[in-house]
Amino acid sequence: MAIALNLSIWWNYFAVGQSAISVGDLQLAEKMFREALEFASASGMKLVHQADSAYGLALALLPGGANERAEGQQLLRKAVRLYSTHNQKQNQDLNQTNAAKLNTVVFVGAVTALADSYCQERFPERALPLLKEAVKIVAARDGLSAPQLVPLFKRMALIYSEKKYFAKAEKFYRRSCQSY
Repeated sequence: MAIALNLSIWWNYFAVGQSAISVGDLQLAEKMFREALEFASASGMKLVHQADSAYGLALALLPGGANERAEGQQLLRKAVRLYSTHNQKQNQDLNQTNAAKLNTVVFVGAVTALADSYCQERFPERALPLLKEAVKIVAARDGLSAPQLVPLFKRMALIYSEKKYFAKAEKFYRRSCQSY
């Protein structure tokens, strides 16, 4: 009963945050995602709920000034780490229900947002290992032809192209086309 109540409370914060983001109210989104993250962490909710909250909060902060962008990037790193840890725990616990499985679409969104942030700050060398690890996780979960791999492959192709590694760039561009 307490678990269901905690999930309901968390969901209310999270849903309001999502609605606020969708209409561009970043202040309300920030407030609601902060509450969702604090509540999920304090009540010991599943890592995926904490990750979702951190990801939402990061999206609310990234358009802000330098301090907000820095905090947003830190939250993206936290979200990716939590999603990855959640995925590892799932792989160890064969009794996980479908509801607790890693949502690879959301995971890829967090990874690509963090990779984009690194590239915008001219640190693509930080983005590549992140993208490669995400490819491994998604491919293991959803297969090598999963459509969720497309944005990962495209970002890898773009980074390799900008670094003038055209053969590698073409390889990942072709892989992105094969994943449709």
